[in-house]
Amino acid sequence: MTQIDADAVAVIELGGEATGADLHKAGLACSTGQGAPLCYIEAHKWFNLAVLAGVEEAKHHRRELAALMSAEQIAAAQAAARAWLASAAHGRGRGAPRAEAADRLTRIEIAA
Repeated sequence: MTQIDADAVAVIELGGEATGADLHKAGLACSTGQGAPLCYIEAHKWFNLAVLAGVEEAKHHRRELAALMSAEQIAAAQAAARAWLASAAHGRGRGAPRAEAADRLTRIEIAA
């Protein structure tokens, strides 16, 4: 089982390199309020990004969380994930892979 890392969100938001595991930990922190403010939209965003990074366990957490969210909240989380992928601050010269991932996220139907 993945441990909740109180520093995961801070490191990612400050522009640190984020692995799929880091993104998943950030989702766990935001979905539980342990180490980050409780926010389902942010948690869903991080789980979406972790899934794109290949973290299978994040699919389960995202699905569980989506069951507690409105369609509007899920849409906001998906938009936030696309914005994060597209942001120059996180691209650091690698905009093409992030742009491709943002495009994939736009086309993926995420079950609520």
